[in-house]
Amino acid sequence: MFTRFRRGYYVIIALLLVYATYYISVGMLKIGFNGASSEFFFVVLGFYLAIPLIKYTKIKKNIIEGEFEENYKINKNLKKLNTLGNTIEDATIKHNNEGIKIEKLVITKKGIFNIVKCNYTGDILIEEDNRWYKTKKKRKDALLSPVNTIRNYRVALTKVFEEEEIIDLIVVVNDRFYVEGEEYSDVPIIRYDEILSYIEDYEGEEKYNEEELYERIYPSILGTKNTFEENKLYNVFLDYKWIFRSRLAFISFFLILYLFNIIYLNK
Repeated sequence: MFTRFRRGYYVIIALLLVYATYYISVGMLKIGFNGASSEFFFVVLGFYLAIPLIKYTKIKKNIIEGEFEENYKINKNLKKLNTLGNTIEDATIKHNNEGIKIEKLVITKKGIFNIVKCNYTGDILIEEDNRWYKTKKKRKDALLSPVNTIRNYRVALTKVFEEEEIIDLIVVVNDRFYVEGEEYSDVPIIRYDEILSYIEDYEGEEKYNEEELYERIYPSILGTKNTFEENKLYNVFLDYKWIFRSRLAFISFFLILYLFNIIYLNK
């Protein structure tokens, strides 16, 4: 809610400042200061647009946009989960005297959700034996099945948990994902905005103690990702992206009005 309010504030401020610049520039046109008017309009709004663009570009260099966006989408929908369970992000756990990195674990009273992100886009075809393909017209290209990754994680997790305690789940992080043959997948496939409702509505008994499950896996965890800092940085990135787009939209609109005023007053 606060994020929406903050970004709404950015839009309102952008509208007011761009309009004020436009109003002053038109006023200068009307009293004959054409050159000063144009210089004021373009210089002020040029700087006003450049500032968020520079900051947006600078921050973008410090993040892996695709990965950050994928994690942000899922974590945003899991915010309410703190009353339902614990989330472990990118945990490296012991496996065969080595470490294996598991994307996301969600510990609940119904069990531990073993989640793998799927960032494929376009038309996806799933055939028997979990064979995944990307289709375009008559072309069919083989894809790495997320089910294979799920299985690898499950092998490591069964060193700590019983098979029935682990719930596998594939989460699609792109909106442009269209799947055919979903019934052939051994693991359920959902979209990122469905993850909270899926976990809440999962048909399983609440027979596990979350703290006990966490305490069992904790000794095996070699390290986890700091999701708070990652989400904070990505939110700043989105803020500057929002600021730039709102300023660009208003500047484009008032630029057209300003040019019409120049034409009208020079007749």
